[in-house]
Amino acid sequence: MKQTTHLFLIGIILILSGYGCTEAVFDDREDVRNAQFAKIDSLLAIEGISASLGPSNIRYAITKEGTGRPVNQGSRLIIRYKSTFLDGEVIQDFISSESNQFLRQGSGAPNIGFDQATTLLRAGDEATFWVHSEAAYGRQGNTTLNIPPNTPLRYDVQLLQVIQ
Repeated sequence: MKQTTHLFLIGIILILSGYGCTEAVFDDREDVRNAQFAKIDSLLAIEGISASLGPSNIRYAITKEGTGRPVNQGSRLIIRYKSTFLDGEVIQDFISSESNQFLRQGSGAPNIGFDQATTLLRAGDEATFWVHSEAAYGRQGNTTLNIPPNTPLRYDVQLLQVIQ
């Protein structure tokens, strides 16, 4: 009985510590990431969009080139954007409402993928970012915005001004 209890407790400890699960969790995240890359690439191909690969494997396309200051680490940005799910359902739309957003590059707002992608822009640029979930809201999602876990997003962006 004592030996059975010890084995049972060891089993519980191993389960709670995640022993032996690290590789499976990593493989699962890699599978999710690869599936999202494939979905984004397929969507771009269907829409005939030529996108480049940016930081953290974010896809982006500059749709209108600006002539203003480039974004640097720590730059303050006056920006408008529309965030959507890949199927086009709108999450937030600061473009239609003409609502300027004030962000600091490097702050991670609204998420790390968006933040990193802004370094590819200059004032006056308009662009689209396709951000996989690990660079967006990850496995936790964003309950405030009703974004489920592991959800890739699209951002249409207008960079109005860069303040160094």
